[in-house]
Amino acid sequence: MKQFIRQNFGIFSGKERYKVTLSFSPQTSRWVKEQVWHKSQKTKIDKKGRLTLTIPVSDFREIKREILKFGADVEVISPAALKKEIKEEIKKMQKIYR
Repeated sequence: MKQFIRQNFGIFSGKERYKVTLSFSPQTSRWVKEQVWHKSQKTKIDKKGRLTLTIPVSDFREIKREILKFGADVEVISPAALKKEIKEEIKKMQKIYR
């Protein structure tokens, strides 16, 4: 169990292992760069102040909640499967708030 937690973000496990890459707005980047999401995370800040965060994930449930809490201040760069799940969740939310 400890080995699994060291290798992936979150408490949920899955068969697959994904490299999740997120891009945060300059306003949010200031906060996110201080956070440790995973011990092997990689971060990079571009000239515009956007932070790119890459972490290993084996199940999307927990990372989806983290992404959604940042609203329009984060974009899923990869993997495409996670991006699709976030889009589907946003569509469900739009139906509620119409």
